[in-house]
Amino acid sequence: MLIALFLFWQCFQVFDVLKHNVRQRHRFGPMFYLDVFIVIIGAAGLYSSIDWLVNWLSAQQGHFINAKNLGWLSGWLMVLPNALLAFFYASRGRADIAYASQIGDGHICIPLCLGLSAILNPMRIPAFFETGIAILIGAALVHALCVQFANGLPRWIGWPLLAGYAWFVGAGLLS
Repeated sequence: MLIALFLFWQCFQVFDVLKHNVRQRHRFGPMFYLDVFIVIIGAAGLYSSIDWLVNWLSAQQGHFINAKNLGWLSGWLMVLPNALLAFFYASRGRADIAYASQIGDGHICIPLCLGLSAILNPMRIPAFFETGIAILIGAALVHALCVQFANGLPRWIGWPLLAGYAWFVGAGLLS
């Protein structure tokens, strides 16, 4: 289901771009194909580096830096750079980019990674799974209500959402 969600979203995005190009009478130029080539090279580099990182982490025997905490460590490795970009764009008054970026990660990247991982190795659900799902549902409701009634996400709402994430991390690390 998670992989299907990812594929559906990608098809939706491609269709949206193609529809926009038809309306604007744009065609793919040579830079498009150069961009595709760069993305493929980047994907190969990313795959190699993640494979190296997982192998290196699996060999570590530290208290926290070890294979047992691979999910936490890799999650933070992906979240922190994206969070820095979100803060950068928000400081430039482009909260729309910051918001869209975070939402994109939540419904594209995470389902794909979890789905592929579950296909390769069935997962045991952690004890704090219900807590995480409750926080995600709560955050989704807060977002939906803010978009519906406040015409966007007010800045002050970020603090309770950040507190929910911190509580989730604390619950997960202590379990």
